[in-house]
Order: sequence, then C-alpha cells, then structure tokens
Amino acid sequence: MKYRPEIDGLRALAVIPVIFFHAGFENFKGGFIGVDIFFVISGYLIASIILEEKHAQKFTLINFYERRARRILPALFFVMILCIPFAWFWMLQEDLVIFSKSLIFVTAFSSNILFWKTSSYFQTLSELNPLLHTWSLAIEEQFYLIFPLFLIIFWRLGLLRIFIIILILTFASLTLAQWGAYNRPSANFFLLPTRIWELFSGVLISFYIIKKKNITNHLLSESLGAAGLLLLLFSFFFFDKNSTHPSLYTVIPISATMLIILFVTSESFVGKLLGSKLFISVGLISYSLYLWHQPIFAFSRIRSYEELNNFIKVGLIVLTFFLSYFSWKYIELPFRNKKTFNQKKIFKIILFFIILLWSIGGVFYYNNGFAARLKLSIDHKEISFPNIDNGWCFYGVDDNKNLKIGVDGTNCWIGDSSSKIKGLLIGDSYAGHYEPFWDKVGKDSSFAINAITTNYCFPSLDDIFPGPKESPAIYQCLYNRKFILNKIVDYDFVILAGSWGAVDKNNNINNVFNLIDYLAPKVKVIVIMPNPKNFDENVLRKYKKSVKFNQPFDISKVPSSQDSDSVFANETLEKFSKKYKNIIFVDRNSIFLANGNISDLTSKNIPFSYDGSHLNIHGSKSAAENFLMSKKYSFFIKMLNIE
Repeated sequence: MKYRPEIDGLRALAVIPVIFFHAGFENFKGGFIGVDIFFVISGYLIASIILEEKHAQKFTLINFYERRARRILPALFFVMILCIPFAWFWMLQEDLVIFSKSLIFVTAFSSNILFWKTSSYFQTLSELNPLLHTWSLAIEEQFYLIFPLFLIIFWRLGLLRIFIIILILTFASLTLAQWGAYNRPSANFFLLPTRIWELFSGVLISFYIIKKKNITNHLLSESLGAAGLLLLLFSFFFFDKNSTHPSLYTVIPISATMLIILFVTSESFVGKLLGSKLFISVGLISYSLYLWHQPIFAFSRIRSYEELNNFIKVGLIVLTFFLSYFSWKYIELPFRNKKTFNQKKIFKIILFFIILLWSIGGVFYYNNGFAARLKLSIDHKEISFPNIDNGWCFYGVDDNKNLKIGVDGTNCWIGDSSSKIKGLLIGDSYAGHYEPFWDKVGKDSSFAINAITTNYCFPSLDDIFPGPKESPAIYQCLYNRKFILNKIVDYDFVILAGSWGAVDKNNNINNVFNLIDYLAPKVKVIVIMPNPKNFDENVLRKYKKSVKFNQPFDISKVPSSQDSDSVFANETLEKFSKKYKNIIFVDRNSIFLANGNISDLTSKNIPFSYDGSHLNIHGSKSAAENFLMSKKYSFFIKMLNIE
C-alpha cells in the first residue's frame, strides 16, 4: 500500500484533541471525537491492506494477526506493566480492584465490555481510571478479529456485492447507534455493534479508492478537503460530553474524516498541512501518545490532593510526548522488525505478558485491592456503602447484574426481626444508606424494618423513573411500588427517603406528596429522612487520600455549592410534613452531630459521607446514635406507643 503522509497527519489531528480533552482543557470539550477519527482511519487502512493482499493472493490470517499484534500489543503491555507499581503505591482499595479487572480484560481484548458492565451507580471517576481509554483499542481489536473472516467468507461474491453488504451493515449499525444513544447510552458508547459503522466508513473508502482513478480536479480536492478539516475543527470545539454520541450527530466528524481521506492529496493545501514535518512527527508517535496520556493524567490526579492547574497539565502533556517518543523508538519500532523478533518469538513474548498481566490482575482482585495498604482508624468495611453484597438490603440491580428482578428485592429486614412492630423503609439509594441507621434504631427500640430500596426508585405511587432508560432498576422499582401498595396494611410505620434535591429539581416532588397523602391514614407514623449534605467532591476519597499521603484534612474547605437543591427540598418536605400529625421530619441537625455539635464528621473524625452525597455505613450508624438521643426519637417512640 502506497504511503500517504497526510494519513499520519490526520492521526496527529485526532490524538491532540483527545489529549487536551482528557487533560481537562475546556476549549477542547469535543476532543473525544478524535477516537472516532481513529476508527475511520483504522477501517480504511486495514481494508486497504487486506484488499491489496487478497488481489495479490498473498493474504493469510496468521500474518495479518501477527502484524496487528506487533503494532498494538508490545507498547500496550509496556504501558500496562509500568502502571502497576503506581497503582500499588497510589491507588485506594476500590480503585485497585477496578484496575485489576482492567489488567485482565484489556489483555483479553474486551475492556470495552468491562467498562460497559461497570459503568455503575458508584463507579470510579473516569478521569481516575488509567486504562479506561483502552475501550477503543478493544473495539478495534474485535474488528480486526472478525473483519478478515468476513472478507474470506464473502470474497467469492465479488467486491461490488461485498461493498453493498458493508454499506447495508453500516446503515444498520448507525441506525442502532441512533436508537441506543437514547435508550442504551452506556452500551451504545462502549460496544462494537454501535461503533462498527465508523470503522466500516473507512472500509467503504478503501473499496472506492481501489476502483477509482486519482483525483485530477484540483478545485474539488481543495474544497472538499478544506470542508472536511473545518467540520473536524467544528466537532472538536462544539461537541461536548452532553452531546448524543455516537448517533446521527457523529456523522459530522465521520463524514469529515472520509472527505479528508478521499479528496486530500499531497498537492492540496490540507494535504500539505497534514503532510508537514510537524504533523507527520506527531502522527508517527500517535499510538504511543494515546496509550500514555490517560495513565499519566489519571495517576497525577490520583496522587494530587488538589485539582491539577494548567501549568501542571501542560507539564504532563510534555511528559506524555517524551514517553511516547521513547516507547515508539524503543518498543514499537523494534517489535515491528521481523528480523529482530520473528513470528514464533513475538507470539511467545505476547503470551508471556498476557499470562503475567492476568496473574497480577487476578492477585489484586482476589485480595480485594489489598485494603490493608491504607491504615485507617476504622475497619474499611465500615466506610463502604451498605448494599446487599455486604450484608445490607439495598438492591442495586444496576451494580450487581446477578440480582433477579422481583420478590427478592422486597424480602430484606433490619432491626429486631423477632418484633411484632413492623416498619417499612422505602426509596432509592438515599434510603439505602439509612439502612444501618434504622437497623441500630430498630434493635435498640425492638422493632423490625422491611427495607425495600433500589436504584433511582424515589418514594412514589406512580411509574415515574428518573434513572437511565437502560437501567434494569426500573422493573424492580415498579415491582417495589406495587408491592408496597398491596402490603401497606401489614406495617405500623413507614420511613421515606430519597434523593430529594433531584426529585424536586425534576418536578417530581408532588409525586412524593401524593404518596404521603395516601399513606398517612393507613399507618401510625410516617418518618421522612433528610438528604445529607451534598458536597461537590467525594469527601471520603479526599479523607482517605489525606491519610495515605499524610496530608491535612479539613472538611470545611470542601465546597458544597450543589447542596442548595437538597437544602431547599428538605425544607419543602419539612413544611409539608406539618400537614399531618403523624408525620415526623428528621432534620439534619438532629442526626449529623459530633459530641453534640453540628458536624460533617463523626465523633471519630471520619466523614459521614460515602461519596459526597450518600452516607457510609459508619456515618449512618453514627447518625443513628445521635437520633436515639434526640427529641425527634422520643416523639417517634411515643407515637408508636412503645413502652
């Protein structure tokens, strides 16, 4: 295949915005589109190479896979190996668990599936995941596995019929992506079926180019090439994380890339720009740049106690270029040389590193991230979120794909299970985090509580569900609500809790009021729990980092600007609670105390918070201790007629 310098320049144009986007520069809010450019380039180059070799009757699967392995795996494994010591010394337990899974799934060419499966309720921030960017490599690797087989199977049909089949598959994948963008956004983003149309777009170009003559119309080359470049620049600066993607909108950067590959020549203005020494130099190391940038930014954010400033970000970009040049020259180029590493040797080396990375990942995962690396004054389990996997009731069907929808989500009890006095705790995860609270209160006061909580399921009579359309929690939520309506007569009291700030902001607070109106005549007492303080950052992570890196921790300096929604919603519910004499609204100041004083820390100087908005187990129990000494508790017991 004839070398086209403008393709290397296009690689540079793709990778630079990706780097600046992940660095956090706001001006490059659409920089993630660079990945889509890479998909088109890959489809074009791979198809061109295969078609050329098929026509020359030189194509073999083993040689094709060998070339792909040489191109992708040595540098990838090199970066992964170097990530491991930083992960061990710097990562918190929960992050190391995710990293351990990444080591295994990346080497199995399926990290996109892992990140789709684990894009959960309490996921690690993407900017702290050093291997998250490998999802796109997994997409390409999966394409490399199936596309040559596809061509071999259909080769007898001829290029025209194969072209038509690929064209149909391209439109089918794009149609699926458009549907998935609104109905299954996570799967739509990470999985091959809704991404393959981008790779096929490059394949279609190769089919066209192999049959057409060279472009002789200079005006056409200049105008369409320039149009492609302008559309790409538009995408970089006007797309953002809220853009529906991939979808029909993504046709803009994909078409732009196709225009450049199709119409730009070495004689055109865009061709000379992309074919300049600077662009080619960056393009040659673009793969290493892509590999290095995410781990460098992720580990820097993990290690830093404050937000990275622009000066540090620029320094990290310089470091990315330095390491990328090193790995390109001393890892990528040598491993592509068949004289240095023959086929047998390259496959042995790759197999060795796959086994090594699987083993390390397995050890990290089996030992649950080696929690003992961080010395805390409290058991690590006590500062986790209470859910069904660690002995509580929160039925997080979004987080645990093995949970069945239905009655199992309504059979969990806390408190004194032998008591004849029975209560009901209902709501979403903001009810789930109060399970340790009510378990302690129930045991101290001799009553049982049936905890029915699941993702996004705020207390309501209706079928309104604020979670993602793809969330299976909608089915559990509807089951929970129907169960509650049918069984409410079996309970003496009800506890309501939810993400009140979000409920009110989404104009769903009246649905909560309607539920209260329905429940008030049917039970002795309704207790409404408040939203805890909503911080702008994960305060528990900040606390852990302060311990790990021996930094002072001052929770008063953690911003909480987004708490205003929760404060307003709490006040709204407190006012509404006065409508009925049998309703108790538990205000924050009754439960979030330390030694009798209002506090965001427990008496052990540990945050009540789990992630900045939810409570951890210890925080929930500590809040219960404060409640048991409050006037609200005395009033509650009096209303229940408990001696």
